[in-house]
Amino acid sequence: MTTENHNHLQIVTNISSFPKDLQTVATVGIFDGVHLAHRLLLDELKRKAQEYSATSVVITFDKHPCEVIAPERYRKEVFLLTTLDEKIELFREIGIDYVVVLPFTKDFAALSYADFIENMTVNYIRPKLILVGFNHNFGKERQGNFEKLQELAIKHDFEAEIFPEQHFENGQKVSSSEIRKLILSGDIEKASQLLGRHPERSRGIPLMHGDISTALRSAQHDGAIAENLKHIRQQIPENVKLVAVSKTKPIADLEEAYAAGQRDFGENKVQELVAKQPHLPNDIRWHFIGHMQTNKVKFIAPFVHLIHGVDSLKLLKEIDKQAQKNNRIIDCLLEFHIAEEETKFGLNLQEADQILSSTVGAGSTRPNNHLPQPQIQIKGGQTPPLQNVRICGIMGMATFTDNAEQIRREFRNLHQIFQILKEKYFADQPHFCEISMGMSDDFRIAIEEGSTMIRIGSTIFGNRKSQLQADSSLRSE
Repeated sequence: MTTENHNHLQIVTNISSFPKDLQTVATVGIFDGVHLAHRLLLDELKRKAQEYSATSVVITFDKHPCEVIAPERYRKEVFLLTTLDEKIELFREIGIDYVVVLPFTKDFAALSYADFIENMTVNYIRPKLILVGFNHNFGKERQGNFEKLQELAIKHDFEAEIFPEQHFENGQKVSSSEIRKLILSGDIEKASQLLGRHPERSRGIPLMHGDISTALRSAQHDGAIAENLKHIRQQIPENVKLVAVSKTKPIADLEEAYAAGQRDFGENKVQELVAKQPHLPNDIRWHFIGHMQTNKVKFIAPFVHLIHGVDSLKLLKEIDKQAQKNNRIIDCLLEFHIAEEETKFGLNLQEADQILSSTVGAGSTRPNNHLPQPQIQIKGGQTPPLQNVRICGIMGMATFTDNAEQIRREFRNLHQIFQILKEKYFADQPHFCEISMGMSDDFRIAIEEGSTMIRIGSTIFGNRKSQLQADSSLRSE
């Protein structure tokens, strides 16, 4: 199905199926965040549609163009203020008649501005008027501008209008980029003002896979983060490391925790980690606690302190490869699946044996003052060492349940796995000493069962959105 009806808003995902009998007034853009300036333009679009007795149409894309045109910049600098579904919901609230969602691909990015207007917009949308923002560019390498749009309008008998730049209180300009900067700096209240909606009324607008209202509540806890850290440290032994899980949290929250002495921070999204790291002190120890994809290791390899979730030989080899490129050794933990939930990632003991028997070898007798050099068996009998990774222990997550005895059994099982691997592969290697288990709801049980590292988020920074708490597959705190 290529056309959907969302309470009178029609969504078209195949432009060739756009109704042929409609007269339209259209605009084109990314509209990330659907902020105040966007809303004023869309209100003008509606007014023009009424004036022309036409249908209002927003043409947008299934992904941010930067994700296709400049993927490395996208991963490092861009996080979306709204998902596509959230944008569509906001368009519906505003009263737009049609949303056309175009797939933004490399082929699409290669279209000239004339091809985009003539072959995509004019042929299918048949506009009476196209309204664009004052700084709108379109087509290959953004070569299309308003002057070129006017030339095409004359050629194809439609009108073109430009929506002027809007200034708000104190001359404030509004853009999606400016709002992202405010969020990264922790100024959630100002970002919310520019979005044009109170954060407590947010329908789930994401802040780097979180949401603005959550971030605002977190930012308003003046002094609470330091107090929470103090309270947690009073409950844990000195030999247990505390990793502050800062995913979805603004930089201001991390700075408050840092000022209170916290140095270990955990993130579960590469994009968010890479965005935050340059804005914070260099002595922070960054832990990656999410599911690690091999194609993303290179982005965190220059600075990551510990990767918690190694669950394959392929991933271990990629970490070694990227560590070599950065002339450093990266510490890792093997992740084990100890919960009853099938959504969790991780190894079983047999799979870990297969990895370690080929990379470490049973009964290793390397001197304590040398790093391990795991061996990978390859054709021809060669065994090049993995010299730039160091397996320092294991991690796991218990089932998301209120059953304390079940949680205890699962943590105890992980501790037993640690002892088996220590004796078999790492008996003389003191660096193999970490058991990362325990989060806000179960860290006390984890410590009782031998945890050396706990991952705490909500107890430090405040509760996240309840939907995330309910979705145990997202728990990496």
